[in-house]
Amino acid sequence: MLINCKIEKFVERERQVIINEYMERFPTQLSVDIATKINKVFFGDTRLGTFLRPLGKAETILAITLDDIREFYDRCYVPANISIVAIGGIELGQFVDALEASPFGLERPGHRIQLPKPMAEIKNPSENKWDLSAAEIAKIAFHQSSIDVVAVIPGIINPKALEVAEDTLRKTFFCEIREKRGWNYGSDISLEWLLEAYKFSFRTKFQWENLNAMEGLIDECVRIASRDSDEIQRFIRTRVNGYKIIDPDARKVVDVVGYDLAERGHIITYADDISSAKSVTVEEVRMVLSQLSRDRRFTMTLRP
Repeated sequence: MLINCKIEKFVERERQVIINEYMERFPTQLSVDIATKINKVFFGDTRLGTFLRPLGKAETILAITLDDIREFYDRCYVPANISIVAIGGIELGQFVDALEASPFGLERPGHRIQLPKPMAEIKNPSENKWDLSAAEIAKIAFHQSSIDVVAVIPGIINPKALEVAEDTLRKTFFCEIREKRGWNYGSDISLEWLLEAYKFSFRTKFQWENLNAMEGLIDECVRIASRDSDEIQRFIRTRVNGYKIIDPDARKVVDVVGYDLAERGHIITYADDISSAKSVTVEEVRMVLSQLSRDRRFTMTLRP
């Protein structure tokens, strides 16, 4: 009974930590509504359609009980579902012997949980635009506008081609929006791996009078990036050459392997990684950029 009381204190302490992390990511109800809306228009009632963050939703975090945690642990923390990575001056046989002599060597029934399979095709979003007024939401005057553009790309695409497309588009956005027109000081472009698909996001702030022209300019930037085969090839070479200067320590290698196992379900070797980077073609990058056409995007505008 005393042990249960102690564990419950740990649970409540950790629950508060997770809630604080959640509030950092979603400080307002509007931020929750935006994330929910984006997922809904692309994924409907599927798992990703209700997904916010790996942390879960606020109501779920608050409702988790000690029994829920125990059931999850008993179901998931089994040898079949655990991968152990070690780097250092020890023979494999010695390492296996050490594991067998530890709690990891105990037999325990269970099965390995399979990750969702990457999607081969993504439907167009059910909506393409959402216009919000900052003054109506915050009840204060704003002098800037912002635009968030999101597109979802099939998970079967070579991630190295996505990285090159991101590099090329970032350079084009900077040249066309910042340098040529002076509309903003910078843009935020990101790629997020969702296990089944990739989520591409572009966000920038600028003066209100440029809002109506911004989405057309994004279309133009995608076209410019797609046409510039020399720039695409340059970024392909840059990515490949980057492998020549990688000098990770053991901790970094373990971290990368842990990411591979958690996000991909298997270890991606250095040789496999560089082979994927070398295999990227201009046409493959253009195919990625074609996934960013206006009918495949969801655009949220925030006006004064």
